[in-house]
Amino acid sequence: MNLIKDEICAYLSRQQSPIGLKRLEQRLKLRRQERNYLRMVLKEMVREGRIQKMENQCYQLAPKTPFGESTGAALSVRSLVTGVLVNGKGGFHVETRTRRKAILARWPFNMQGRPVAGDRVLVLETGKNTGIIAGIEYPNRGRTWGRLRGQRVIPAFGKNRSIFLQHETGKGEVVEALAGIRPRVLARFREVPGSAAVIACYRHNLYLPWPKLAVIPQVEENKLNRRMDLTDLITFTIDGADAKDFDDALSLETVEDGYMLGVHIADVSAYLEQNSPLDQGAMLRGVSVYLPNQTLPMLPEELSNGLCSLVPGEPRLCMSLLFRLNRQFEIEDFRVTPSRIRSRFRLRYDHVNQWLKTDANSKENWVSEIGDSLKILKAFSVFRRKQREKRGAIFLNIPRGELVFTETGQVSGVTGENGGISQRIVEECMLLANETIGNLFMEKKIPGIFRIHPEPAPDTLQALEHLKKELHLDIRFSSVSSFISQLKDPRFHYIILRLMGRARYEGESGYHFGLATSNYLHFTSPIRRYADLVVHRMLKAWLNHVPAPYSRPQLNAIASLVSFRETRAFYGELDTAESLILDKIQREQKREFEGIVSSVSENGIFVELADWFVDGFVPLSKLSGRYRLSRSGFALQDNQGRFISIGSPIRVRIEKIDPLLRSLKLQPVDNRL
Repeated sequence: MNLIKDEICAYLSRQQSPIGLKRLEQRLKLRRQERNYLRMVLKEMVREGRIQKMENQCYQLAPKTPFGESTGAALSVRSLVTGVLVNGKGGFHVETRTRRKAILARWPFNMQGRPVAGDRVLVLETGKNTGIIAGIEYPNRGRTWGRLRGQRVIPAFGKNRSIFLQHETGKGEVVEALAGIRPRVLARFREVPGSAAVIACYRHNLYLPWPKLAVIPQVEENKLNRRMDLTDLITFTIDGADAKDFDDALSLETVEDGYMLGVHIADVSAYLEQNSPLDQGAMLRGVSVYLPNQTLPMLPEELSNGLCSLVPGEPRLCMSLLFRLNRQFEIEDFRVTPSRIRSRFRLRYDHVNQWLKTDANSKENWVSEIGDSLKILKAFSVFRRKQREKRGAIFLNIPRGELVFTETGQVSGVTGENGGISQRIVEECMLLANETIGNLFMEKKIPGIFRIHPEPAPDTLQALEHLKKELHLDIRFSSVSSFISQLKDPRFHYIILRLMGRARYEGESGYHFGLATSNYLHFTSPIRRYADLVVHRMLKAWLNHVPAPYSRPQLNAIASLVSFRETRAFYGELDTAESLILDKIQREQKREFEGIVSSVSENGIFVELADWFVDGFVPLSKLSGRYRLSRSGFALQDNQGRFISIGSPIRVRIEKIDPLLRSLKLQPVDNRL
């Protein structure tokens, strides 16, 4: 459907007057009986804001808005509200519980997905009862994913019956259908390379890549002159092998009785004018999305990989934090200032890890100049990590699956990545910068967007007491943190993941359970996180003694929006990776695997396949005993007192696998379970 929409837009863009339905039919070479389909497409494009319906059933392109690529008057962000989508005159209408009048909202033309009546959506309110849909929070219950075989959609999940379609037929394509009085297909996907990413983008309302910029933003000279010139300082970046957007650099100098540590963050706000079309587009995206083998950047590549990226040898604008440390790595003083740097070296995690591990002579040109600094930073990261451990921070030992691709784009393998010494150096420096700016905001009463990680629910301690008895654990604990710190077996870290909810952004300061700290915010990645960009603007306003660029209601709205977009990006990345891994498993035709129980429910258990980092489901009916959920909620227990707990090893056999639908059904090999 996107192809026909693009063709309609291209045709209307070349016309000087509105075009009627008949001429559009002729242009698209549609038959008369396909007129209803064309009307449906045009109706959807009107709701998306791409075209306008004029008199006499004629259509023309809609004027561009500040959220597109053209210029225009800035729209004010008021709030982020949730409501149910209903069909209405002139576009989508969103009904909420707290308002008498529905919000007239449009679907951004460059956001993927397909909204239908009954979806619960988030709306960024930009005017009185007007707004822009930020994404689908909870889909209509009638939405069903499955395979289209003939005129029936075979659901992929649950116990839903197949859906009969009177006017559709297929040969096994992946579809999303809407059940009801008049069932219909909402989207159809062929099984071709790249389908996994396309489906994930559709399901999670991710944005299309930015078009090429016609005009590159520039910075006025008078702003540059107020910056501290640090171009003579030896700065360097450390990132992954495939990284292109470098938003942070480090420096370390030995001074009298200590060190001068520099954390230099790309100053995106110098190039991105607030409420400009680029800024509005970045805000709606919220974060950069890193799909396997593909990146959907929050900013156009001319900025994310170009002007704002701290590439070696190029002068770049930054916000620099300069820390004065004593010989024991304790902070004696710090300064934050706009700056200009010139990164000297672009280092890679794997190269630095290897060098720090072996301490062997290296041909790399950076060793002679910053080798000693890296060794000091290694000791600094160890010190900072111990400090965080003392205050109760959580450290997980769960490796992430990194996909290895062939030249044709298929997955050739999956490797486990725990992170090495250089990753910890960067992590500790970024955490220090974020904590420092967060404490500065609280001390100076600067409003901002903070990172909150809720503590586990109050009844969690009782559940852990039950788990201790069920697993015969010989530990004593008085808090969730002390319980977690004593779980040395990596298998039990899946339990920790269940205990810890997702972090989120809020307009007020709060506690971060995972880091065991308060007043924490994100400052170090403005290229790929909009919350960081907002923090930069608020900080610069305070430094320059000018009014804050955002009100508290605006900060709250943006915090909620970015939290939502971050969650959408997370699941888009996860879904794509799972589909690609399942495709690799299917091609290898291996049927039996060792695994670990990663989660339990009343309906069965989820098992992570060893070395594949992907979960499959074992229904309760496939287990021989009569199992029920235990008192702790972290295990299944049968009538004979046997437990299947999170972290238990298990050997399973594949019963059914569908990579594009991310469906993996398993059964235990051991018949005694």
